[in-house]
This record gives sequence, structure tokens and C-alpha cells, in this order.
Amino acid sequence: MSCTILLVDADEHTTAFVADQLAADGYQPTIAHTEETVYEAAAALAPAVIVLGDLTERSHALGLLDEIRAGARPFDRNVAVLVLSTHSGRLDMLRAFDHGADDVMAKPFSYPELHARIRALLRHVGVRELGEVIRVGDLEIDTRARLVTLAGEAIGLTQREFVLLSHLAAEPERVFTKDELLRELWGIRDGTTTRTLDSHACRLRTKLAAHGDRSWVLNVWGVGYALTDARQRDQAQSA
Repeated sequence: MSCTILLVDADEHTTAFVADQLAADGYQPTIAHTEETVYEAAAALAPAVIVLGDLTERSHALGLLDEIRAGARPFDRNVAVLVLSTHSGRLDMLRAFDHGADDVMAKPFSYPELHARIRALLRHVGVRELGEVIRVGDLEIDTRARLVTLAGEAIGLTQREFVLLSHLAAEPERVFTKDELLRELWGIRDGTTTRTLDSHACRLRTKLAAHGDRSWVLNVWGVGYALTDARQRDQAQSA
């Protein structure tokens, strides 16, 4: 798997270790310790995944993430971004997702888990190349353009939100269990210690609800999630 992984962190020891491990697994890692070198590396290499750790100040990493999601040069706004944070509190993780992170891991971390999450991100980078348009009611998902519209209005999603929505929309009304979603989309086989799926589903539900008068992402308590056109469901129930 020869693709570029950009490691951004002021900690030289951590980045050197992770770069060595990624290289051993067949990737092409490159390291940036400062904001300036991030821009240079992104312009020269067009990384498939950015692993964004701690810069000189905590706010700098989130500011950089904002620039990536805004598509500021030289960044591809759709690049997968995994945030590594020394602040593992729920609010800190949600802030990272708010700024556009596709995944968040707390430090210290194990390399095998980091590798699994990078693999999961890379598996879904190619979703937009399939060229399929999925329609559920007035929700439309163009997987080639990576564009989601609801009643003709575009909705901005992170890569992970887009992948989750596309996966649910492939079989609307089907309830996907949390375990299978975590395994297939995140590469996580033990979901008992992570809330990442719930966080993404909550954000996705909020974004879709902001563009309509109904909920699309249905949380089936104790089971998992389904995508459903609630308006059609309500009409069916009242018939």
C-alpha cells in the first residue's frame, strides 16, 4: 500500500517511531514538526491521510484543521484527518470533530490501533471514485463528487460522516448494528470502549436535521443505526 501519510507533531520521538512503523508496513510517511513544514509537505506530496498531533500550541492544530477543511491551499479539503490529542476528555474529542476531524485518538496510543484506524480511513478514501448516485427520498449522495444534497441544498460533511451516510443509504431502513459499523467503517473490533460511532452519527443527524423538518439517522436503542426518510415513515404509519 504505497501512499503518503503526513505525520504532524512537535514531538520528534513520537513521529520518528510512527514513521518507522508505517514505512515497515509499506506506507510512505513524511514528518512535519511545524506549521510551515506542514504546508510544504502537503504541497509537494498530496498525502492520503494526515495524522494531526500537537503543535506548539493546542489551538494551532485546530486552526490548521480549519484550514484543511476550508480547502485552503495547498490542502485537499477532502483529505482524511486523524487527530491525536493529549486531551482525551469527551469535550476535547467533540471539539476536534467539530473542526472536521474524521477520527480522534487519545495519547498515549498503541501503534497497532493507529495502523488499524489509518487502514480504515484509506479503505473509504476511494468511496467517491465509485461514481454512484444514491437517492433516498429527497436525499441525494453523489459518491464520485462526494456531494450530498437534501431537497436540492448542499450539506457539508466530513469524510467519516460522508462514509457513514453512504453506508447507511446503501440499504435504507436496514438497521446496522454498532459492531458491524465500527468493524467495517472504522476497523475497530471491540466497540465497548469507544464513542466515535455515536459522535459521528449524532453530528450527521444534526446536519441533516438542519436542512429539513425531520430526522434521517435513526438510533435503534441497543442495536445500532439506520437511515430512514422519516416523512415517508410517518405517512406510512398514518395510512
